Amino acid sequence: MNPTVKAILTGITGAISAFVAIYLIESIGHVIYPPPENLDWNNADIVKSYVESLPIGALLFVLVGWFGGVVVGGSVVRLMMPEKTLLLTSVVAGLVEVATIMNVTMIPHPEWFGIVAWLGVPIVGGVFGYLMQPKK
Repeated sequence: MNPTVKAILTGITGAISAFVAIYLIESIGHVIYPPPENLDWNNADIVKSYVESLPIGALLFVLVGWFGGVVVGGSVVRLMMPEKTLLLTSVVAGLVEVATIMNVTMIPHPEWFGIVAWLGVPIVGGVFGYLMQPKK
C-alpha cells in the first residue's frame, strides 16, 4: 500500500478510535452521574447552571475521556504504523483538541476545567506519541 494512503487511513482509524473511546468513557460517567431527564440542552442558561452544579467526579470523567481517547487513538496508530507514531498521534490529539475547544466554548465549564482540557490534550498527545515511538 502507498505509504501516504496508509498514513491517512491510519490517522483516520486512530481518530475514530479516539472518539469511540471518549464516547464510551463519558457514557460511563453519565451512568454514574446521570443528567436530569428533563434537561433542556437547547437552553444555554439551564445547561450552564447544570454544568456548574456537577460534582468534580463528573467533570473528571470528561477529562479522562478526552485524555484516554488520545491514548487509545495513539495506541491504534502505534499498532498500525509505528514509524509514524509521533506524527499521527499528534494529528489525533489535534482533532481531539479541536473537539475539546468546541465543547468548552459551546458549553460553559469551570475555568479550571477549560485550562486543564486545552493544555492537557496536546500534552498527553505529544508525550504519549513521543514515548510510543519505536526505539532506534
